[in-house]
Amino acid sequence: MRTLFKTALLLAALMTIWLALLGGGGRALTSGAVIFMIWGVSPYAVLWSLDRWLMKGAAPRVMLALGLLISLPGIYAYLDIIFFHPHNDGGFTFLITPFIQWIMVVAGGGGVYWLQYRRRMS
Repeated sequence: MRTLFKTALLLAALMTIWLALLGGGGRALTSGAVIFMIWGVSPYAVLWSLDRWLMKGAAPRVMLALGLLISLPGIYAYLDIIFFHPHNDGGFTFLITPFIQWIMVVAGGGGVYWLQYRRRMS
């Protein structure tokens, strides 16, 4: 389960970087683009690091579900803005999607931590 979790996060991070480069229109890679890529990948990096503390007991399944719940809508939002409905405001999507993913990481990670804590107390 841990391997599947990490593979899903790695694929989501690589897909985010690829879509950010693709959304840039083939222009030269600037520091702003690199910052957007780091911002876009940061929720996946935090989920990857939470693996060490929260992957015990029943949590691997919950963490996998959380990882998919966070990564799939984000990837869909990027795909939508680049391929399905291209707009001029695509940069806004690359700015707001990681913010929403961060909210989900904090809420979901807190929930998984609470499940682990409750399990230890019983």
